[in-house]
Amino acid sequence: MLSAYDGLVENNLSRIGILEEMARAIYQEWFVDFRFPGATGLASQESMPSGWTRVPIGEVYDGLFDGPHATPPVAIEGPVFLGIGNITESGRLDLSSVRHIDEDDLSAS
Repeated sequence: MLSAYDGLVENNLSRIGILEEMARAIYQEWFVDFRFPGATGLASQESMPSGWTRVPIGEVYDGLFDGPHATPPVAIEGPVFLGIGNITESGRLDLSSVRHIDEDDLSAS
């Protein structure tokens, strides 16, 4: 009897994985590459949602600091940890591989 439920659990885990990948792909398209519905034909600088503006990164972050030079362990949730790998050669911020760290690791830095 339990083997029937095992199959259902496996099927649902597979579906969850597919949905998570779809969410990542949509996020990448809309918020990183700015290719959202209605953006076709817009100039690069205009290709962002209405009401958004480009500002220096210093205006939108809180608490940027030079850490302890040891990468903290990855956490499921918590503060976002951006490393040098999140900055592209053109100086853009690549959020496709954002990691989180534990609150305790943030306060220990």
